[in-house]
Amino acid sequence: APYLVMELVEGESLHERLLARPPTPAEAAALVAEVARAAHAAHEAGLVHRDLKPRNVIVGRDGRPRIVDFGLVRGPS
Repeated sequence: APYLVMELVEGESLHERLLARPPTPAEAAALVAEVARAAHAAHEAGLVHRDLKPRNVIVGRDGRPRIVDFGLVRGPS
């Protein structure tokens, strides 16, 4: 049976973080760039997330964003 294993990321959703404190322009650019690189890596692997939104991005305690909830992913045909 197929399954997915993912690291435990302790942190908060990007949605929660944005409500608590808007990022500076530099912080916002860094977050967007890292999420874009992650989405690009998924696309290169033939995966499309189809539900990418701030609630599906977890910002770890280290400040790095991770894309989560691949429940609606479309894979290679």
